[in-house]
Amino acid sequence: MREEVVTRGLVASPDNCWNHFVSKCRDNLHIVLCMSPAGETLRRRCRNFPGLVANTVIDWFFPWPESALLAVANHFLAGT
Repeated sequence: MREEVVTRGLVASPDNCWNHFVSKCRDNLHIVLCMSPAGETLRRRCRNFPGLVANTVIDWFFPWPESALLAVANHFLAGT
């Protein structure tokens, strides 16, 4: 971490290292929550915990055909 701070042209002080760490976390940390939209549970959670849905992106995914899943997997695994 210190090397990254120095590479950015900053002094490797504890404050600069901490700020760099927090910045990297903010840029790279992603959280995925999966909840079923069926029933009252999702509505109740959104009402009780508005922070779960504030400033978030909600993607609705429907079942994919097996051929599509295999095509995506083959595409991403082909380079390894």
